[in-house]
Amino acid sequence: NPGGRFDHAIAYDAAHGQVVLFGGLEGTNDTWLWNGTTWTQAIPPNTPNNPGPRGNAAMVYDAAHGQVVMFGGLVNGTRLGDTWLWNGTTWTQANPASSPSPRDGTALVYDAAHSQVVLYGGILQSGFANSETWVWDGTNWISVSPPAANSPGGANGLFGHSMVYDAAHSQVVLFGGSSNGSDENWTWVWNGSAWALQSPANSPPPRDSQGMAYNAATGQTVMFGGYNGSSYVADTWAWDGTNWTNVTPANPANSPSARAVPSEMTYDAALGQVVLYDGTGQQAD
Repeated sequence: NPGGRFDHAIAYDAAHGQVVLFGGLEGTNDTWLWNGTTWTQAIPPNTPNNPGPRGNAAMVYDAAHGQVVMFGGLVNGTRLGDTWLWNGTTWTQANPASSPSPRDGTALVYDAAHSQVVLYGGILQSGFANSETWVWDGTNWISVSPPAANSPGGANGLFGHSMVYDAAHSQVVLFGGSSNGSDENWTWVWNGSAWALQSPANSPPPRDSQGMAYNAATGQTVMFGGYNGSSYVADTWAWDGTNWTNVTPANPANSPSARAVPSEMTYDAALGQVVLYDGTGQQAD
């Protein structure tokens, strides 16, 4: 298997029916594929035309163009701003006319209602978070940022948040993250042009670097773990479009151990299940 690692990127490649995993903060740039039973190394490190080593990159499957999109990341203290495309066998670097500035801690999601990839927030090379919203049309990045006051994180920006597409309600859902030095438990939704803050009756405690995926089999968004500013957590929550419900298994043996998994969860449509791989501070699983 890919071995112990954290801050790697993971996404389900619907065109090829497999989960794709790339890199991690150990400084590696290997690519692995999961078929529901077995991990297979697709491209080893230092392969020509392979993306460079990185951790904390953002990755998602672009259904409109049948390819996985990866953006940014961090290596040796330097934030990256490159865009890479995975076609099932090889990586190709894109050359967009415009692009978000280099960053890590951002999030990507495919907005099926508008057939485009959405990027929000992240940490810039300056070390500050930002509140930019960008969309990828398959060739180019386009800035669609609404006023900062109407965006998650506001003028202080946001990083370490999670975003998924809620197919049952045809909208992008964003939760948590860190803003201005503190973790948040905001829930926001994106309708293709504007962000809207939600007011659920119940909400998970504040955190950043949690894992989140939309479970199409149950029609719910599932969130696990993260970091609450002082410790890692191991709770599981489900979002039904209106409210959050704590669905943490009563027996800890039936749940992953506490960890931060910012981009290490995805939904495997071929098997109808959410997949989590490894994370910060525990053995590979």
